Amino acid sequence: MSVFAQKNRIVITCAKGIAPFLKEEVRSLGLPILSEGIASVETEGTMDDAMRLNLFIRTGQRVLFLLEAFNAKNPDELYRKISRMRWEDYILEDDYICVTSSVDTPTIKDSRFANLKCKDAIVDRIKERRGRRPDTGYRS
Repeated sequence: MSVFAQKNRIVITCAKGIAPFLKEEVRSLGLPILSEGIASVETEGTMDDAMRLNLFIRTGQRVLFLLEAFNAKNPDELYRKISRMRWEDYILEDDYICVTSSVDTPTIKDSRFANLKCKDAIVDRIKERRGRRPDTGYRS
């Protein structure tokens, strides 16, 4: 099965109080509502569904497609687990990537550090598999 055909959790963020309106937009696109938060709606779908949400929703801010869930106790474990993922199935070596994160752990206090560890793991894996790394805007 193609990675784009797999159904995964999709979280769509929105401004506080807007979730009921976002929920109706998601439903109108034929996707189920798994949960509704103060500033988010969770559904399930394929990568194509996530792209459709990006194109057609007006009240959402970010569409987050869950590729994998895991715990990491420290930065090295985060790097290892991220680098095991098959990023080359999603990102070409001539693409551009940007990593943003939110962290809640005592071993990583600054989300910018988590962003950097994730970005390094992703581009290192793609370079290992494809010979070139995607552009990230960083020059090292």
